[in-house]
Amino acid sequence: MQETIPIPSTIAVVKQCWNNAENELRTSVDKKHPDLDEEFIIRLFYDEFAFLLSEASEKGQIRDAFTSDLHAAFPELDCCAELDSISDGLIANLSLHKREVERFTGGDLGLTIIRPQLARSYYDSSEIQIGERQQGLLCQAKIKRRSGRWGTITKKQRDLFPDRMKYLGLLLYSYADLKRRQLNPFSWQLCNGAELMEQN
Repeated sequence: MQETIPIPSTIAVVKQCWNNAENELRTSVDKKHPDLDEEFIIRLFYDEFAFLLSEASEKGQIRDAFTSDLHAAFPELDCCAELDSISDGLIANLSLHKREVERFTGGDLGLTIIRPQLARSYYDSSEIQIGERQQGLLCQAKIKRRSGRWGTITKKQRDLFPDRMKYLGLLLYSYADLKRRQLNPFSWQLCNGAELMEQN
């Protein structure tokens, strides 16, 4: 099994886009869209996050960050032009689950990273093999209601989630005020290793 190459610089660019999109969403909710439900929050966040990822891609920030990660992973090939060419055209893209996909996955949003994966050849350590690496997180959004209770898991989700717990995360929304204008920073509950409890 090939060791996954760490890509901290690339993840940092994506993370910054996420943080900026989340901050923009909270400002928008406060000024224009109070008391939104899960579906509208997801939609507004998706629009902003997708825009910022596209902008970062067009500016070459994704490409440059991945190039930096490659050079850090293979310092002995630091002057290799072929290493730089691997990142050419690399972009970050976001897709929102359509309803038919959501019915199949049980999630509201899927975060998937598909990127080149490099590894030294088993037979010749100076030779680099290029493949593809895919990693993902299935997100199910839940909002804290006025009653103080969180949104519940549907029967369909209870049927689907047990096979998806390793890559499932609950994306939790809540408001800091009674007028529901001040959206709290997103909270996460990763489900790997968790079990679904029977509902009362």
